[in-house]
Amino acid sequence: MIVIPLSGQTGKSLTLAYRSNQSTPGYHLQVAQITPNASNKIERGENKERTLSHVQVVRSLENFSLNGKKNGSINFLPAKGIQQGSAEIIALLQNDKTGQITAAAKIKF
Repeated sequence: MIVIPLSGQTGKSLTLAYRSNQSTPGYHLQVAQITPNASNKIERGENKERTLSHVQVVRSLENFSLNGKKNGSINFLPAKGIQQGSAEIIALLQNDKTGQITAAAKIKF
């Protein structure tokens, strides 16, 4: 299990605290910033004059080394196009060698 409260915002930077109940040597934290909905009006091509709708759009995906720490915090900038109050942050605890995801958490932002 991993817990990821958004612990603060200083200036333009976001601080995400994490706490894991498992040992983390050989693991990293993948953090995705997501917009739940988006749409684009298409002006050219085969979809000309159509509006395409999208769900769960990943605006940013960043990788953070945990250096074997079960608890800590990471700082990152909000992704371009992210509007506070209408986005989600998803954190995935991933094994460096196997790629296996052993824990995940989501918060509204």
